[in-house]
Amino acid sequence: MNHIKYLSGGRRTRSRRHILAVLCPLLFFFVSAAKGGVTITVVEFSGGVTISATGGLNLTSLLGPTNIGLGAFVVPGRADFGLGAADSNGTVPGKKDLYVVPFGVNFMQVDNFGDSQVTSAATGGTGDLFAITGLSELNIIVPEGYQSGAQISSSATFNGATISSIGMRPGVYVWSWGSGDNADSVIMTVPSPLTSKADNSAARVALLKEIKKLQKKSKKLKKKGKAAKAKKLLKKAKKLKNQLAALG
Repeated sequence: MNHIKYLSGGRRTRSRRHILAVLCPLLFFFVSAAKGGVTITVVEFSGGVTISATGGLNLTSLLGPTNIGLGAFVVPGRADFGLGAADSNGTVPGKKDLYVVPFGVNFMQVDNFGDSQVTSAATGGTGDLFAITGLSELNIIVPEGYQSGAQISSSATFNGATISSIGMRPGVYVWSWGSGDNADSVIMTVPSPLTSKADNSAARVALLKEIKKLQKKSKKLKKKGKAAKAKKLLKKAKKLKNQLAALG
């Protein structure tokens, strides 16, 4: 289940109270699960893309830890990503603990959050490492010695990239595991790519040049006592100013 849609509305019936009594516990369960222990936010800006994680996780029901090394990266086609302040080699310094969902523990895995199988290495980032990897199994990777509930705050920046160039698909993606008090989840939201604006710089320069030209001519005509012609030129310049404003 890679995308979540929320539906509202419905028909009122005489058994409304009974229906609510039955649905409320279910709604509470789904809303609680949807909150997620860690929230992954993807932001595209004019110079690149930033993926950040914030929150805390309950790892009680997972098997581990095992020490590994990892970098800051994203592979949408495998639903793999790593966040954190990477060094010049692309590795996030310090030891990391890997946890895996053991046999018998329910979990929900994201198959992919895009089509690209290409690994995009981060060009910058902040915080300790936080990562999710694994196709047939769910691997959660956190800083060494991480205790359940501790704050996670990490990010990875991909300068010069866009959501489309990285290969990410807009949507809401959920990883979850465990049950009862030991249940937890990670929710990633990928927004729609930015709509590129047309380059109006040349048109703006041309309009500004013409406006100044008309204003200069109008000033000369006014000095010569030709007020009517000067007024016409200023009126034309005003129209060009409106066109300039429309370009943004």
